[in-house]
Amino acid sequence: MAANLVKIEGKGSKSDPFRYWFAEAEARWREDPYYEMFEQQKRNLKLPFESLRDKKRKRIAEPDLHARQHQFGQ
Repeated sequence: MAANLVKIEGKGSKSDPFRYWFAEAEARWREDPYYEMFEQQKRNLKLPFESLRDKKRKRIAEPDLHARQHQFGQ
């Protein structure tokens, strides 16, 4: 009998990679009042998976974009 300590989702492809997390972490996430709202929004909008690496790259690039817009008065 498996202890179900680790959960997994995804198809294992580039556009839908496997994602792993500890089952006990999910209980903590559900305590956040916004968790279910954001999860439902992702399902409704069928948002694609975005890796942490892509999120970090986007976050690093955003301040530069904001600075350029401010510099040119946009």
